[in-house]
Amino acid sequence: MKIQLLTAAAMLLLFTGCATSDDAKSSAGKNHDNVSVEKLQMQAARGNTDAQVALADRFRTGTGVEKDETKSFEWLEKAAQQGHLEAMVKLGGHLTKGVGVEKNEPKGFEWTEKAANKGNDFAMIIISDYYAAGTGVKKDEAKAFDWAEKVANSGKAIGMMQLAKFYSKGVGVERSPVRTVQWIRKAANMGDATAMNQLGRFYTTGGGGLEKSVLVARQWFRKSAENGERNGMFNLAKMNQDGIGGEKSIEEAAKWMTQAAELDHVEAQHQLGHLYENGTGVEKDITKAIEWWLKAAEKGETSSQAHMANRYDSGEGVDKDEAKALYWTKKAAEGGDPFMQQVLGINYLDGKGLDQDVDKGVAWLKKAAVRGRTDAQYQMGNVHATDHYGVKNLEQAYFWFSLAKDKNVKAKNALSHISVEIKPDEMLRALEMVSEFKEKNK
Repeated sequence: MKIQLLTAAAMLLLFTGCATSDDAKSSAGKNHDNVSVEKLQMQAARGNTDAQVALADRFRTGTGVEKDETKSFEWLEKAAQQGHLEAMVKLGGHLTKGVGVEKNEPKGFEWTEKAANKGNDFAMIIISDYYAAGTGVKKDEAKAFDWAEKVANSGKAIGMMQLAKFYSKGVGVERSPVRTVQWIRKAANMGDATAMNQLGRFYTTGGGGLEKSVLVARQWFRKSAENGERNGMFNLAKMNQDGIGGEKSIEEAAKWMTQAAELDHVEAQHQLGHLYENGTGVEKDITKAIEWWLKAAEKGETSSQAHMANRYDSGEGVDKDEAKALYWTKKAAEGGDPFMQQVLGINYLDGKGLDQDVDKGVAWLKKAAVRGRTDAQYQMGNVHATDHYGVKNLEQAYFWFSLAKDKNVKAKNALSHISVEIKPDEMLRALEMVSEFKEKNK
């Protein structure tokens, strides 16, 4: 189970600054979401620190005002200098990331540490991560663990999850799957939805002192989902879809997949597109399928990018558009989709929709071939078998045809044809390359 070093909550806090300690709550005070920019500016100018932080957020995101990260930094600095804890944490994040100011990790650490020393739970977690990674301070895993332990022992779920992460990775403490699960369970019992989802994942595989139980896993995923955790929603949707840990229900699967997708869970958006494509648990609707694939594609989901490329190429469900088809083909290829790498390679080789470029064509086609696509391997063989593209190389042709021959009849036949022309030493080198490739990729 992969647990990233910087917690999602801590990462988010670098710019959102949601505080949990009593002091932080009093400093966060008012909700300024519905206050106009003009009124915020007046209040901020009079020294109202809550307004200064809210105004900084507006400038950072460009909400109701032209985006200006420098002004965002300046307003946070004013509030932080007056002791506003949330501003200290956000200011530390801006300095650490170089947002609106020259990047300065030590200074970012300093401001975050000030908030941590005043009891801000999220600041403590961020400081914990900074010590663990050596961000703005000398790396010290023992101190990282100590800061996390302070928050956990105060009864805060975010500290418990940080300790779980450290026990999982062996940061500042001996690695212990059992202790990992124990802290995750404590956080889950405290009502932490992320912990509930993590506990469900442990039950799906067993480990950490837990006996595998998909039934219990599904129960925890449901608790997580019902508490608003999008990963829990997605996992519950999949269990309903596949009938794991309980009855199969495509309607429930569609319900939870939709909720996860609406909360920007990218894989859920991709999967929901398929549910609409096939009419699984929802009324079949190709338009909605494409809408969800587009959302996921715009967030970098490569399979959805490939779907968009195919749809714009075929004109199915959307107006045919070669330019958009090529755009999404490139995106998917760059994201590692082997089929789209193959398509892009052929497009470059034949000049379809773009200027012909044999070098780029061979490079993209080779990426797909190396990934094991036998038709791409066959095409690589064809590229090198003749002078059509100006890159004839029988040794390479024999190599690629040999890789593809067991699953591609055309490659097998082509291999027979070039066997007449290829020199013995070239054939031997090609066969050695085949052996090396198979050994490396077995």
